[in-house]
Order: sequence, then structure tokens, then C-alpha cells
Amino acid sequence: MKRWLLRLEVPVSEKILEQQLLSHPDYPSLLSITDTLDALGVENMALVVDKDKLDSIPVPFLAHTTVQGFVLVENVQQLLKKQPDFIEKWNGVIVAAEKPAAFITDDQHKKGQREERRQVQVRWLAVSVLIAFVAAALLTGFTWIQMLLMLTALAGTAISALIVMQELGVSSPVTEQLCSAGKQTDCNAVIQSKGATLMGWLKWSDIGIIYFSAITFLWITALFTAQITTVSNITAIVAAASLPFTVYSIYYQWRVVKKWCTLCLITVGILWVQLALMLPALTSFSTSGIVTLNMLALTAFIFFFTATSWLLLIKPLLFRQKDLFEEQQRLMRFKRNPVLFTTLLEKQRKVDTTPFSHDLQLGNADAPVQIMVACNPYCGPCAHAHKTLHWLLERYNNTVGITVRFTYNGSARDDKRTQAVEYILSYVQKEFSGMSSDERSKRVKALVHDWFLQMNEEKFAQQYALNTDPASAGDWAADHGNWCNNSKIAFTPTVFINGYELIQPYSLNDLSLLMPTLKEKMASYDSVTENVT
Repeated sequence: MKRWLLRLEVPVSEKILEQQLLSHPDYPSLLSITDTLDALGVENMALVVDKDKLDSIPVPFLAHTTVQGFVLVENVQQLLKKQPDFIEKWNGVIVAAEKPAAFITDDQHKKGQREERRQVQVRWLAVSVLIAFVAAALLTGFTWIQMLLMLTALAGTAISALIVMQELGVSSPVTEQLCSAGKQTDCNAVIQSKGATLMGWLKWSDIGIIYFSAITFLWITALFTAQITTVSNITAIVAAASLPFTVYSIYYQWRVVKKWCTLCLITVGILWVQLALMLPALTSFSTSGIVTLNMLALTAFIFFFTATSWLLLIKPLLFRQKDLFEEQQRLMRFKRNPVLFTTLLEKQRKVDTTPFSHDLQLGNADAPVQIMVACNPYCGPCAHAHKTLHWLLERYNNTVGITVRFTYNGSARDDKRTQAVEYILSYVQKEFSGMSSDERSKRVKALVHDWFLQMNEEKFAQQYALNTDPASAGDWAADHGNWCNNSKIAFTPTVFINGYELIQPYSLNDLSLLMPTLKEKMASYDSVTENVT
């Protein structure tokens, strides 16, 4: 984890800072977000700051609060004006970051783009469903009151879903804004209180999502059965029955918890709007909309189906996913512990990594972390591994060095893999001899990158034309082949870190998170090894 003590001008030593962070109750969530920033290649730091130094912290930064979790601070004065009680909610912890020179890997970038597209698609789907509902209602002959009743049912379902998300700890811009509207606003305090649960297991949020979902399904039924007035009468009865709940909710927030839940208040407001809209139906049922036994049975079935689906299927699935995610986060923190990683690594088999005079060295040969990879020139997984390796070089150029060695069978002269290895090494032998180590490393890096980008000797030869016999580098290629045989390379790519084989459950992708502290661990280990020898 990177720390900018000088930039922030905070008078605290590194040792004291580490102790403060490790003992902080929010350390797990801090570790999660800093791990994510490290994986994205973003320089970052977590810091405990005195609250009176808030104005002196360079923006933007993430401030951790007891109510909202992490809050992005871009302008301190505007934030304090918008949330006067922010300093009280803020626990003194910030995470600062700056734009990296090399951001994220291609795979991570593509994954982020897919996630953005998915979010856009979900929003458009929601808008399309709403438009479809309104259009169907207009075509079916809904009155404006009935239209509003249907829309309030949809709105109530959406708000209930936000309350469930709050229970699950899933933050969103909407809930962050609504649940930090004022000094007395604390959605979590209300949602997690004892009064928010009935009979020890049924939460008010469950009742809300069952109620509004069932009413929504009733209105969908009305669209296709021409029972609009009947459904209006049923909605009126249920809305009247919900009145005691709204009174209890207001009283409980006001007098018992003494905090307000904006989401709960919006739910109460929706129920009151429905009741106001249905006052005429409550005072005088339309004869054409008398609730028949069949409609009562259908209503009971819809409520029963909605309740059982939510309580027995959907909600348990959501909470299992939450538990699985939290468990995965704990396991990832365990896996990304550099001490555990180096301890496991040092128990693996070690191979001879004595450098060749003609090695394909990428990056700093004297870096504390040296990665040697055995690969096949026509290996798809090797090409994928080299994308990660090249990103590691861009991100940690002073920390890591990479050596590429090819599998080679000199007796198989017609094998395209043999021919490719000889061509690559012959080009390096002819074109890169006499260069400085830095220049040679840059050129080798570009050459290896271009090869694995296309893995086609004809196209590669057009870019890297060779006028000599590729077999002239046969001795170099034989060195590669002998090393692979002596090192018992059974598959490619096989990766070694400082001579130790990298095996499951670790992969090259994990190194992006381990690298910030792996440098010190490897350097200290090498010094101990030298002293012993």
C-alpha cells in the first residue's frame, strides 16, 4: 500500500500509522478497497487523519464514514455545506489515490467496459418496462388515478428493493444521497433495529417488497383481464389496511430510534398517496368492480406466491450471495498475504536460473523480483501470460525483471515451433548484439510482444526481416531446450519467481496485488540466503 506522508504533511511516523490502521475497526473494508486500487495499478494510501486537518487534505479522496461507507470528496466546503454533520460521521480514515502512468490490463479494461455496458442495459431495460406499462395502461383504458396507483406500486417495489440492498450492505448513489440527507438521518439504524423485525424473523422490508410486488402483479393482471375497477377496489382495501403500519413506522423512528430512514419515509409516503387516491373507492365501491370470490382467490394466490418466492427463494439466494462474496473477500485477503505467498513459494521446487549471456531479458536484470517463464512460441495461454507480464513490467519496472525461455527440439527440423524459436533467436543475435543492456531489453520486450500478438512466422518476418540463416542461432536455441529439459518443463507457460515454481492456487494475475510488498519480502529473503551461503 503506497503512502504519501510528505504530500499530505501529516506528522505521524510510518510505524505509528501502520499500528493505527491495523487496529482500526474498519481495517477490513480499507484493505478491500486498497487491494482493488492496487490491482488496477492506482497509487494509493490509507491514512488516519485528525478531523481538524480535513481542509488540508488534497482532493479528491475517499473518506470513510460510519453511515455511508466510502464517500468521494471532491470539494470539502461544498461537502460540509451539503452535509453539516459529515465530520461527526467521518471516522478520520481516508484513502487517497492518483492517476497511474499505466492503468489496468487489457482484460481488466474489457471487464470494466462489459460492466458499464451491463449497467446501461439494465437502466434502459427499466425505462423500457416502465414505458411498456404506461402504454399498455393507456390502451386498456386506465383512468389517471388508476395509472398513478400502478406507478406508485412500481415505485414502492423499487424503494423496497433499495431497502433490501441497504440491508445487504450494497451501496448505491441513490441510497447514499437519501440516507445522508440530514443530521438525524440514519437508514441503517432504523433498518437494523429490533423494531424492524416481526416475530424474530420477518422484517418490515420483507413485508414491503412482498406487498408492493403483489400489488404490481395485480395491476399486471388488470391489464390483461379487464378487471381494472376490481383491482382498484382490492388496492383500496389493502392500502387502508396498511395505515396502522405507517403510523407505527413514523412513531418508531421519531420516539424509539430517534433517527429517520429516508427510504422508510418514502415508503410511508407512497402508501399515503395510494390511500388518498383510493378514498373514493373506499367510500363507495363501483358495482362493476365488486370483488368476486374468484378475484379474492387470485389475490390470495398472488400474495402467497410473492411471499413464498421472496422468503424461500429470492431472499435466501441474495443473502447466500452476500455471504459468498464476503467469504471470497476474506479468502482473497488471505491469499494476497505476501508472507503466506512467499512461505508457500519457498516450499516449491527450485530450478537453476543462472542467466545465459544471450538471455531474452525484459526489464531490470537486477530487480529483486525475477520472473522466468518457459513458453512455447505457438501457445495461446503463453500469449495471454505475456500480456500480464508486459503489464507488470509497465507497472513495476524497478521491481520486476522477466526472462523468457522457449521450449525447443532441435531434432524436429520441420516443426514450426522449432523454426519459430530459431528465427526469433537469430534475429536477436544479429540485430541486438553490441547494444547496451537497457536498449537490448527494450528491443527484446517489443519483439516478444509482437510475436505473441500474432504468433505467425510469415507476418512476423515481414516486420522483423532476417537476411541470415535462422539455424545460425542453433547453439542459443539448444541452451533453451536443454534448460527446459533439465528443469522438467511439462507444460507451458511454466512460471518461476526467483527460481521457485509458481503453482496453484496462485497465478500471474495475483502478482499485481502481491508485488507492492513482494519486493521487500524477496529482497530480505535473498539477503538471508546470501548470508547463509
